[in-house]
Amino acid sequence: MSKKNNNEQVTEKTFRIIFDQSPISTQIFSPDGKTLQVNSAWEKLWGVKLSQMQDFNILHDKQLVDTEIMRYIREGFAGEIVKVPPHSYEPQKTVSESTTSRRWIQGYIYPVKDIQGNIVHIIMQHEDITEQKEAEQQLKESESRFRKLFESNIIGIFISDFKGTFLDANDALLSMIGYSREDLKKGIIQRDVLTPEQYQSLSVQAVDALLAKGYTLPYEKEYIRKDKKKIFVLLAVARIEDTDTCIGFMLDITRQKALEQQKDDFLGIASHELKTPVTSLKAFGQVLQGRFAKAGDEKSAVMLGKMDTQINKLTTLIGDLLDISKIEGGRLQFHNEYFSFDELVHEIIEEVQLTTTKHKLLQKGTTGKTICADRERIGQVITNYLTNAIKYSPHSQEIIITVSANTKELQLCVRDFGIGIPQENIPHVFKRFYRIRGKALDTIPGMGLGLYVSEGIITRQGGRAWAESTLGQGSSFFFVLPIDGAANDKRKNDN
Repeated sequence: MSKKNNNEQVTEKTFRIIFDQSPISTQIFSPDGKTLQVNSAWEKLWGVKLSQMQDFNILHDKQLVDTEIMRYIREGFAGEIVKVPPHSYEPQKTVSESTTSRRWIQGYIYPVKDIQGNIVHIIMQHEDITEQKEAEQQLKESESRFRKLFESNIIGIFISDFKGTFLDANDALLSMIGYSREDLKKGIIQRDVLTPEQYQSLSVQAVDALLAKGYTLPYEKEYIRKDKKKIFVLLAVARIEDTDTCIGFMLDITRQKALEQQKDDFLGIASHELKTPVTSLKAFGQVLQGRFAKAGDEKSAVMLGKMDTQINKLTTLIGDLLDISKIEGGRLQFHNEYFSFDELVHEIIEEVQLTTTKHKLLQKGTTGKTICADRERIGQVITNYLTNAIKYSPHSQEIIITVSANTKELQLCVRDFGIGIPQENIPHVFKRFYRIRGKALDTIPGMGLGLYVSEGIITRQGGRAWAESTLGQGSSFFFVLPIDGAANDKRKNDN
């Protein structure tokens, strides 16, 4: 065999390997339309073996090919075009016996000519691009939805870099902050310009959260409009993946904050005005109770004692209302002193135990710690935790108070075995005026103030408060306080 023949054999063998292993469906025809060769990718795509293609002529037999494909094939065979550009089209149905869904196919058809320009073969190639087309469609729909949201007037939306330059914004946001689209194009809308000094730390925390988690939880802050007016906004920001930019969503809550302030002012005035006459009623009631007892009128003395109990409840409610107005106004004052935490817990447990004969209050553990905090306020929180545990566990007999400490902080937990709290309600139990509704709860008195005040006290003393619960099995309310009072600026009195 000659060297030329050997080379031709190697070339033919190499071609066969490349042809058969190509991932693109390829079919070779003779000029009269008869199938000469197909590769394995073609068989996989169309679900037809080469043996089934005997005597198949693509110009006459259409059952295996979509009519749109046929138009390009006929043009190729007729020699009207040298090469058909790549074209995407959707066949009516694939020929695969195992696939009946409509597929997107990228088609290539071109003739192979000899040196005289005569067509000797026709090559047809197909590639299944269904996933690509579906991804393009999903992206298009996603972009359309985002654009509708971005252009809406319901919520302010902006895109900014981490340095705080606003790169884009919708009309709703520009209207909120009083800037024009021309200002936006000039790059003069800056986070630090919009943010008052006392809220700058929130911006730093937001960037830290974006870098660590990729998003921030919703938070409130003030913005300064271009006309120097201030607005309150509710803000949430998320990082745009793999970039140093973020997208923010903003609501103007100025009106809501004004209404809240009016309500806080009313609560403060009303509770303050109520405190004086209620104090007088309590004093007169105690005087009358003493006189009736001295006169031997025990029945009247008992009735006045019950009245005094109700006045105490009213006094507690008024105190909570006053605390709310002080918390909201930043006027809640603390008188910090060093005291034994264990002694305070023991004292409060003894006082609350006197109010219930059904429940046994059991203390577990000690801290052995002396802390610097407002003793009366911390006692108020423990009392609230215990009275809530009694109130919400009417059919259980034990309430467990567990205290513990490490070198930096101490912890208290009040565990009851009562009705419990649904999981979806737990994040809201420390909100003011929040009460969980339900058959077993509607008859339990309360206004949803105690836990809000308790969390406000603990937070301002440098600690944190939270709850855990299982419906039907009871609840645990916790708080943690730092042991070194001088190390936490949050313990300073609010001004």
